[in-house]
Amino acid sequence: WEIAQTKQIDMEFEVSPDSFGRIQSIDIIKLFSNLIDNAVEATMELPVELRKIKVVCKKIFNIYHFEVMNSGNPIPQKDLKKIFLSGFTTKASEDKSRGNGLAIVQEIVNRYSGEIQVETKKQTTLFRILIPS
Repeated sequence: WEIAQTKQIDMEFEVSPDSFGRIQSIDIIKLFSNLIDNAVEATMELPVELRKIKVVCKKIFNIYHFEVMNSGNPIPQKDLKKIFLSGFTTKASEDKSRGNGLAIVQEIVNRYSGEIQVETKKQTTLFRILIPS
């Protein structure tokens, strides 16, 4: 949140009062830190007034819903099937340590028998993680 503030990104949170006890805290941290880091980078491509991130962490019936939505350019359709591969990045960079965040997210989601949905359109991208509680 503090990083978003310093980068002038409007950040909104929707969190329900649940312990999310089936998932280890460190795994929740890894999920959100990787997704939010990507969202921050994506919003930085836009003018200040268009920079937005929404984070959702709630339980609906017996499903944990974790979402990170950000404004920014959409993920190219040709890359959607590759974004969860270790080492794959859509960012232009010589840094070989990039491209592991979504692979880590996928590994954690698989560990808890969950699923990831990605919706990307004109100026928004949404990552939705659904995990049985």
